[in-house]
Amino acid sequence: MCDTENVMQRLMLFDQYAQKMKNLLCEATIYVSLEPCSHYGKTPPCADLIVRKGIRRMVCGCVDPFSAVQGRGFEHIRKAGIDVTVGVLEHECLMLNREFIVRNTQNRPYILLKWAQTANGFIGYSHITSDEKPLCRYLMPLQRCSFLSSVPSTMLFL
Repeated sequence: MCDTENVMQRLMLFDQYAQKMKNLLCEATIYVSLEPCSHYGKTPPCADLIVRKGIRRMVCGCVDPFSAVQGRGFEHIRKAGIDVTVGVLEHECLMLNREFIVRNTQNRPYILLKWAQTANGFIGYSHITSDEKPLCRYLMPLQRCSFLSSVPSTMLFL
């Protein structure tokens, strides 16, 4: 879900913006859906960057369940004197990060199943309403790492 290249691009953009707006950062509030990491992996810790840039306040949706983080990001940021609020829109943030959460708490991939089914329980492909076709055709494959489809279903959406 979160590739290294994308994270690095975001960090570089944040760094570039921060250079231009240094004087505003000491009054800034950063809003994040998941606890900033506090460990070195493929990228440096986000918590260090937040501290280094002098952000005044952080509002976060949920705690990171990854064993290398689990509250350590908040602890590091609080030790630096930054006000941290956790649990804002927590359910929505957990849903937003559900693939990551499932992978780290249940040690398995998040699996989404989508099928068309008749009222009497038969699986079919011609019963998807025309309003649902664009969703199936465009959004679902973009949000997933892999997408499995039968030939008739694929032909229906082409």
